[in-house]
Amino acid sequence: MTIKDVEAATGITKQNIRFYEKKGLIAPERNQENDYRSYSEQDVEVLLLVKMLRKLDMPVEEIRRVLEDECSLQDALREHKEMLKKEEGRLQAAIQMCEEIVRGDEKQPDAKRWLNRMEELEQKGGRFMDILSDYKKVSNAERAKRFSFVPNNMCMNPTEFAISLCEYASENNLDLIVTKESMYPEFEIDGVRYTADRVFGRFGAVVRCNVVNEADVEAQGIPEERRKKLNLARRVLGVLGVLAVMLLLSGSNLGRFLAVGFILFVMGAFYYVYRNLR
Repeated sequence: MTIKDVEAATGITKQNIRFYEKKGLIAPERNQENDYRSYSEQDVEVLLLVKMLRKLDMPVEEIRRVLEDECSLQDALREHKEMLKKEEGRLQAAIQMCEEIVRGDEKQPDAKRWLNRMEELEQKGGRFMDILSDYKKVSNAERAKRFSFVPNNMCMNPTEFAISLCEYASENNLDLIVTKESMYPEFEIDGVRYTADRVFGRFGAVVRCNVVNEADVEAQGIPEERRKKLNLARRVLGVLGVLAVMLLLSGSNLGRFLAVGFILFVMGAFYYVYRNLR
């Protein structure tokens, strides 16, 4: 195919096709007779993928990494999604700042004052996002240390126990491998070792799972003191959240009043963390 054919097939301009070639995203062969580029169906498929990813605002360099198998498309998309979320927050802050300046109704805004205001918001917002990110990491790590579920069978023997673990993994998209079948089975999730046991409650059998070495799933890159504070906040907020829901469902005016109080307390706790956690 000629470059004109490719342009018609992909909707990508000749200039951009040559740009992507220069960046190494495609490498068309040369016609030995006239030295013209000869594009293949595979080049067209690659260009369509490039077009799709560029519409998602993925950088060309990141697309090159995907095409050269330096990272998978799924991983690249996950990373890009996180970047877009951060950009969304930045754009929202810029929109709010524009609104503030417009409301000020100044013919010639005090640029120095507004720059100081922007820098102040950036510092606060960055710190708050760091806290939320660390809170999420700590919460995920704590959930990975121990968890429980109600199996589809009663786990009356090692085989049933192993089946229940595999069913749980399938339902939650986990890469689980049973390494020892017994009434106290051992298994791995993404290479992390766990043990399990079975207890009976009001609603039947419950499978309890515990990580063998907590360090294997500990949140990385978070100082110990910060991790302890965030973990305490997670527990307190979890209890308060359950109480608030119970009070709201009680139907009484007092219950609703107390629930609102709990919600305000939670908001205050987040503000305290925002202001004081380092």
